[in-house]
Amino acid sequence: MNKINFKKGFTLVEIIFYMALFAIVIVGMFNMAVFLTERSQLVIEKNQLVTESSLLFDEVARLIKTGKTVNDANSTLDQDLSVFEFDDADANTIKLEVVTGVLKKTFNGGTALNLHSDDISVDRFYVRKLNQANNVGLINVSMEFSNSFGQEFALTTTLNFVYE
Repeated sequence: MNKINFKKGFTLVEIIFYMALFAIVIVGMFNMAVFLTERSQLVIEKNQLVTESSLLFDEVARLIKTGKTVNDANSTLDQDLSVFEFDDADANTIKLEVVTGVLKKTFNGGTALNLHSDDISVDRFYVRKLNQANNVGLINVSMEFSNSFGQEFALTTTLNFVYE
């Protein structure tokens, strides 16, 4: 008699082996997708921190450049959280100060306005008067920012400040 060989399928061991291999590959791909998603979120948050910090820093520099007289009695300079009050060319009093991580601007003693969103925190607002000669002084401004992801960003500039 002729024996007929019916070995055309997979054994149970082979099927279990390939299913385990497939599961390992799928889990690896899933972990890679989760990792890439988290990294892209961190990059987006860092970009937002840099963008908003830069805009805020430019706004502060623009405000300070309009200044004519530093109100030394109401300013606390050379500190990590300085309070900087000055009068501009139109005799408006502008006060910049950090309150619980938020940089606030007060205009002529009115209501303090937040200069940025809650997405970033101002950790350092350092204002220092440098030299003053011939009614022209230099103001050094350093600011450090952070976000809820623990990312940090710092900016520093030196501005001309014409005293009257």
